[in-house]
Amino acid sequence: MELLPPTIRNPALLVLLGDILKNDAASAAVPALRLRLMRHDFCWQALVDLATQQDVLPPLIQALSQRALLPPVPYAAEQTNDSHVTLRLQQSYREHLARRELQRTQLQKVLQHLNRVGIVPLIVKGARYLVAPVAAWCEARTFRDIDLLVRPEAANRAFAELVIAGYRPSEPYMADYHHLADLQHPSEPASVEIHTAALAVAGQSVLSTELVWRHASQGADGSFYVLPVEWQALHCLLHHQLSDRGYARRILALKPLWEWTMLTGDWSPDQWQAHHLITRIAAETLDSLCERQRL
Repeated sequence: MELLPPTIRNPALLVLLGDILKNDAASAAVPALRLRLMRHDFCWQALVDLATQQDVLPPLIQALSQRALLPPVPYAAEQTNDSHVTLRLQQSYREHLARRELQRTQLQKVLQHLNRVGIVPLIVKGARYLVAPVAAWCEARTFRDIDLLVRPEAANRAFAELVIAGYRPSEPYMADYHHLADLQHPSEPASVEIHTAALAVAGQSVLSTELVWRHASQGADGSFYVLPVEWQALHCLLHHQLSDRGYARRILALKPLWEWTMLTGDWSPDQWQAHHLITRIAAETLDSLCERQRL
């Protein structure tokens, strides 16, 4: 569940979390951040709780580690497995990475099943970072579902192939929904969704599925397609703001905002100019949301 202002009751903590997650690991502001983490009124548990609520705990731990902001661990704590905040966060991140390895293996097996029946899906949203990461930050991106876009005429065949492989569907979705019922396997960590459209109905008039397919590129081994970084960024933004109704609910969630900034944070002015369609759609979406939040 997304908890953002006005639900979040500590604006200063939200600002601190955002500053730590900024796409600027070499920032000169690191010493100032360290001082903020040492204040008498700062609470590690509150920061961790907020990051967990927003589904950005692994990105937070990764950023803290990269900037050397985790508190040093006393020797005694290391020897006794004491519940020191640094040890607990490091353990949490190791568990996150272990789960990602299980998800990666699962995705590779799913691709093998689909490829065997002549289907090469486009991996959308977070699962694409398992097999086609764009930078080191990708390993911190969490996800619950493996989302695979296939051509509508291949959807039922893909679904049936995964059922043969041991997946079982949940309750069926409404007719003409943008993906079939999610599939779960008793021994796999993630559910799998077979999509026939890149976005839900609310987003299809802004970014069509055919346009997404047109810009997709095939992976090196030919077993999947992914989007170029600029189109991945746009899909990420529109999925939250339109498909998940973030715009309608006046919510700009931290997780998709963090992903957007990581994907676009090092773009040059020339890159922004070259991708004028993405720039225009993103600017109109974000500006309109911010305007509505001021009203």
